[in-house]
Amino acid sequence: MLAPLKTGQQKGETKCGVECADTNKGKDHCGNCETRCMGDAECRAGKCVQPAAAKAAADEEPATVRGQVKADERTPETAAAVEVASATKAAAVEPAPAAKAADGDAVGVDDKEEERKCPTDAPDWCAGSCADTVTSKYHCGGCYRPCFGTKTCVHGACTSPAPSSKLSLHSWLSVFLSWCKSWSHLSGCPPGQKRCPGSQNCIPNGDCCPGDSSCNPPGQKKCNGKCIPIADCCKDEECEGGKTCSDGQCACGDGDRQCGNACIPNERCCSDDDCGGGKICDPSTKKCRCPKGHGKCGETCIPRDRCCKDSDCDEGQACSPAGKCKPRCKQGKRWCESLGRCARCCRDTWECDDDPPCCESGCRAPVPP
Repeated sequence: MLAPLKTGQQKGETKCGVECADTNKGKDHCGNCETRCMGDAECRAGKCVQPAAAKAAADEEPATVRGQVKADERTPETAAAVEVASATKAAAVEPAPAAKAADGDAVGVDDKEEERKCPTDAPDWCAGSCADTVTSKYHCGGCYRPCFGTKTCVHGACTSPAPSSKLSLHSWLSVFLSWCKSWSHLSGCPPGQKRCPGSQNCIPNGDCCPGDSSCNPPGQKKCNGKCIPIADCCKDEECEGGKTCSDGQCACGDGDRQCGNACIPNERCCSDDDCGGGKICDPSTKKCRCPKGHGKCGETCIPRDRCCKDSDCDEGQACSPAGKCKPRCKQGKRWCESLGRCARCCRDTWECDDDPPCCESGCRAPVPP
């Protein structure tokens, strides 16, 4: 509020419009008619100072504020000093309303300052310099309204910094998965499919599963955009023993057959049951061979002390059907084990052992071998 008007000018006073004021200590006209000390600031020797600084006014120079440097004597340096001092020492001041003379002319207004032009990015004239009162820390929302401490000027208002907001990795992941679920239609999956969240064995940025089912539920896994039982195979690399993956099952290819956990060619043996004629299956080569102490005779195996053909016997001997070398019989006869000599056989074959027994008469000639 302005001080009461004075009717007569006293010594040491200055006429300010229609009133007289002591500009050395008058709070409403401090230093000149234009400057008014704001808040708790006091006017000492024509300068606005805070109460704490007033006590030391005789020893140190009070803060510099607007109005203490004449407009036509200001330089960029003094203008900057005014702005900094206004923010740090809270010597808030603002121009007093210009009083009107009887003839309507403004009194105490600096015509030069009124004519100054500021750029669009700092359109306001404050403390002898141009400022943007929307963002200026020292002129926030208007000239001579500084923001103190860590506050900044945001849209013309001093604003405290936003509190730190740090989310844990788990919280961020939850937010991310929730976002993905909400925007599944933008996931890039084919129509009718949805993107699987990471908690269900799918990576967050990639795999699609049927939209009408829970993606990768317990006991299932992802495979080429669909869910399959976890025991099924998805690709050949999951199969062992040369098998390939077909319809979720590891199987041998064409021309092969399964032998244990491996695949072998169809012509190879897997066990002795695959071999005939007394042969056994070699486990390393998967081929049929005669056991130790036996030799091959045609498609069968016989002990090595047996003969396979007549050439295996000494001269004058022949190989009997039992694989033994016996005296060579004359034509029409064969060695007969039951008789221990050559005899005619009751059959039309050359097998003449104990079954059927050999006969000496009543037999027709055998068929030559």
